[in-house]
Amino acid sequence: MAIIDPQIQAHYIHLQNRVSEFFSAVILKHSKQMKCANGCYNCCANGLTVSPIEAHSILDFLKASDERLALIEQLQVETRIETSTASSSVARASV
Repeated sequence: MAIIDPQIQAHYIHLQNRVSEFFSAVILKHSKQMKCANGCYNCCANGLTVSPIEAHSILDFLKASDERLALIEQLQVETRIETSTASSSVARASV
């Protein structure tokens, strides 16, 4: 994974904090209309994408906990397998 410039990462963290503050205010104001609950993700996960800086931030969070290291290693293995499979498919399609 590419190294993220510390200044860019600091700006990203600042943005995360501002977004969290905004949504906390939205939740306070509109909580009766919101149906979010544990295990619920359908309305906010469709078409989910992760930018490189988000992926870096998620990885930093996961690395902060020793209990999550096995999960990180498993995801890295799965990603390598998926990337390898996708690369093979692209190579076959271009032939």
